[in-house]
Amino acid sequence: MDFFDTLREQIDTVRLPLVAVTVTAVARVNTPLLAIVHWHGFRRATPLVLPGIDIPPRPVPGSVIQFSEP
Repeated sequence: MDFFDTLREQIDTVRLPLVAVTVTAVARVNTPLLAIVHWHGFRRATPLVLPGIDIPPRPVPGSVIQFSEP
């Protein structure tokens, strides 16, 4: 498991500033780790362009990465 390489790939793909990473796991044997990645940024919800109407950008949702390896 190379957490930082996986996180770096995610940052390069999303191309937004990273705000925080939360890592959690269930307190049981052999459960995967979940890394919740929080982004800072806004994107347009649609590529639709309507003359005279301003479509506001929407916040980018977080991403979740599951690590199943020990």
